[in-house]
Amino acid sequence: MESVRVFFMCFGIGVVLGAGVGILNIIKSLFKHNLIVDNILDCLYSIFCCIVDLFTLVEFNFGVLRLYLIVAFLLGMYIERKTLGKVFAKLLTWLYNKICKVTVTLRKTKIYKKITK
Repeated sequence: MESVRVFFMCFGIGVVLGAGVGILNIIKSLFKHNLIVDNILDCLYSIFCCIVDLFTLVEFNFGVLRLYLIVAFLLGMYIERKTLGKVFAKLLTWLYNKICKVTVTLRKTKIYKKITK
């Protein structure tokens, strides 16, 4: 019974780490696809994921690494990316497009032209 609890714990942590990938992609998009920044952020996030996984194994499974726990982490991340991650990405794309439209509209107003002169 303990193994099932640890499996679902690892699965849930995998879902949270998968959501972190979405947040990381948003942060990386702010840097205009700078390859160096992308690689550094990916390395830092990978190290963070390893530390979280290691802490989880030590805390909930006495440091014993089993194949089904790795599968639980990866399955949680995969399912999050294929379900909630897509909804989250669509929502952020919609929000970004709305902000761009408002910005373009504001730039055409007389008040904006007076302020920027």
